[in-house]
Amino acid sequence: MLSQRIKDVLNQNYKVGAILHSVGIPFYQFDEKETLQEICQKKGLDIKIIEQTLQKALQKHENPILIKYPVDLVISYLKHMHHEFINRKIPYLAELIQYCQPQEQKHQSIISDLQIFFPLFVEEFILHIHEEEDNFFNYIIKIHKASLGKINLNQLFFDIEKNPIQNFALEHHQHDDDMRGIREITHNYLLPKKPSLLLEVLFAELKAFEKELILHANIEDHILLPKAIKLEKLVKTMINNRKDLN
Repeated sequence: MLSQRIKDVLNQNYKVGAILHSVGIPFYQFDEKETLQEICQKKGLDIKIIEQTLQKALQKHENPILIKYPVDLVISYLKHMHHEFINRKIPYLAELIQYCQPQEQKHQSIISDLQIFFPLFVEEFILHIHEEEDNFFNYIIKIHKASLGKINLNQLFFDIEKNPIQNFALEHHQHDDDMRGIREITHNYLLPKKPSLLLEVLFAELKAFEKELILHANIEDHILLPKAIKLEKLVKTMINNRKDLN
């Protein structure tokens, strides 16, 4: 891989671009004909370490079977996905979009629209994540602890009456298609004629990001939500039983 041109490496696997970016090699700032080895030498990076990093990062990682996990571990996994989105994926996409401007005169309309829309998408997306973690996730952790006898049931009575799970389900469906605007701008990630390597990687990364968001939403809808509903019913029963005893 190190002896190959950067263009050939990324054409074989666009994911290499994000890995190189994370180790201080923004591929789009180098001549496409340069090899990875030449670029590492220019940057003063240890070629063997870069090769090991690439090999390790490109190994296939299976998603855990979350249906078997307790609700607190499902939430931990979702929070980890949030962290990856905000701290790794989105900054990388933003930099690719921003760097397109001086190179993509032939496709300026698409790039200009992305440069305007993407920051707005990011702002709304991050707000949605913070609201989800601060409200919905925290509520589920509370009822989980209550089901284990770690929280006083009386403290949860008014929280449960607000129907936070039902409200989350309704709000969540409104965010189910976060990437619609980006799909429209890119015509469903359809590459224009004779795109640059940078544009090819950008479109591939945007499409992959949408798949990750769909996976994330499916975990919330089909794993976390049913577990939360079941927990809430259990805690409600526990509260009602305590009332009967009084």
